[in-house]
Amino acid sequence: MKHLLLSILLGLSGSALAQDAIYTKNGHQLPDARLTDVQDDKVSFTINGKTQTFKRENILFAFTSNGNYLVINELSTNTTKAQEQLKTFLAAPPRNDDRDYLIQAVPLKVIPAMIAYESDQLVNYNTLEGKSGSISKGELVAILHRDGHHTILRPDYGEVSPLLEAVHDRIRPNASPKSVQTKPEISSGPEKASENPPRNDSSVVIKQTEVDIAAKYSLSPSQQQLYRKKSLQKVNEFVAYLNVITNKSLPTTVRDEAIRNACELFMEGSTMEVTSTSQPGSRKYTITEYLNRLKLISYSSTKIEWSEVNFIKELTQAVDGSYYGLISGSQKFTGSSNGRVKYIDYTDKNVRVKLKRGIKTQDGEEVVTWDLLLGSISVAHQ
Repeated sequence: MKHLLLSILLGLSGSALAQDAIYTKNGHQLPDARLTDVQDDKVSFTINGKTQTFKRENILFAFTSNGNYLVINELSTNTTKAQEQLKTFLAAPPRNDDRDYLIQAVPLKVIPAMIAYESDQLVNYNTLEGKSGSISKGELVAILHRDGHHTILRPDYGEVSPLLEAVHDRIRPNASPKSVQTKPEISSGPEKASENPPRNDSSVVIKQTEVDIAAKYSLSPSQQQLYRKKSLQKVNEFVAYLNVITNKSLPTTVRDEAIRNACELFMEGSTMEVTSTSQPGSRKYTITEYLNRLKLISYSSTKIEWSEVNFIKELTQAVDGSYYGLISGSQKFTGSSNGRVKYIDYTDKNVRVKLKRGIKTQDGEEVVTWDLLLGSISVAHQ
């Protein structure tokens, strides 16, 4: 595959202005490449008039010339559904909202704006409210321009992919124009949703109905699937923060803010269990302590990757009314110094998830709220 990618890139060196593009796990951008089909664990695309097929895991995300994008992780594992998703993506109309989208890394945020000036280092823009702003490109993940072209500003596409997935609902055609941080609002499925959902980014309000009191305190199947997806996205968001925290080329203020934002993903008192090939047994740290230790790691560069992230215990309602689940993932940690890999470690980990139920009074009516949080992360002992 490496030689195939190299030959493709060499043959397309003059196509830098093309807008159709595919981004791969190996860090390559394939300009003038367009997705055409998905089958089980493979993805096909056309490039230079020829059809190529890669394993699905080796393609991260793709853009069309009209400015829309698809993260491959968003595709269903059901082939028929995945093909329908791909067909919808390819037929999607251009964004016609006449605005640029700046995707900020920390905190992960979408800024709808009108770019007034752009240099190699910064972007000056006007907000939808008419206010002026400026941001360093070092703080951005990507820029989606109103004319359909896009700019990916992070060299590690594996880091970019989960962030694009997390904010996708805010950038699709006809999406809400508000500037928001991650964890997009979630519809409540069959039950009637509140017309003014709370600003809490991982919660949904369900109005009480007299028809089915029990339903008020539980999730519908469609809601449960939505929160299932959001749980997996939250794990990917945490991994993205890990790579910001360990990136020594970023300012200390940005890395410290990533620590604060990562901690907000967790329940109070959550811990991280770690192991090392150089030390027997395992050790546990609070999430805050773990992240601060990670920031001070001695390698000049590190890369943390999680694969095969999925539920091994589905979200299930407990007697306290909240839902609990367990997600597993395989972590690869790579530490390098002076451009040479010094340490590689593979660890299977389990992440606890809690969908906390709350009951409060809103506009004189009792409503139920749901807050999604990660819990302790443990080593999956065999």
